[in-house]
Amino acid sequence: MTSISEAQGLDNHLIETVDEVLERVLGEVGACAVYGMLRVRFGLDRASIPCRMEYFRESLVELLDSGGEVLLRMIDSRTRDEL
Repeated sequence: MTSISEAQGLDNHLIETVDEVLERVLGEVGACAVYGMLRVRFGLDRASIPCRMEYFRESLVELLDSGGEVLLRMIDSRTRDEL
């Protein structure tokens, strides 16, 4: 059974991974722009990504089309590699 602190740690790790991938590919300004558009267009803020992961995936693809799919593959790969 996963404790609350372990779950929060995993959530924080996922957010950090998303941050790193977005900033590596899009730069800091681009990552901030994506987070802003996710918040405005989809009502999705950065902190809620772990508990709304499927909605984040759908929103990122709707926002960036195939670029969103590439970013998601990078996020998935990095998350898998680190576990």
